[in-house]
Amino acid sequence: MKKIVCLGTSHTYGGAEEYDYTFYEGWPGQLSKYLEEQGIENYTYNGGESSFSSYFYPTKIINFYNEYKPDMFVIEVPDIDKVDVEISSAITGTYITVSYTHLTLPTICSV
Repeated sequence: MKKIVCLGTSHTYGGAEEYDYTFYEGWPGQLSKYLEEQGIENYTYNGGESSFSSYFYPTKIINFYNEYKPDMFVIEVPDIDKVDVEISSAITGTYITVSYTHLTLPTICSV
């Protein structure tokens, strides 16, 4: 049995939280179903999360590895990651908002 962890954003999760998606409607479920059809037994974990930033991938990888000891990770790598920072005027005396968009680089992670 292959243990696979799929990480990513709402695309991995299966949509917005207000919709009731089944596991097999998202791509992790489609991957699991395809592997089963090919005769490959698997247990696929859907580690997708809405509004999830790639900055937290390392932490999630470590947590999933320590908990489940998967054979592999399949990771959604968004081509653009946006970071919004807001600092309350109560802290600095002036309201500060900064948006930063950058391209992420694909990373391959094997266990």
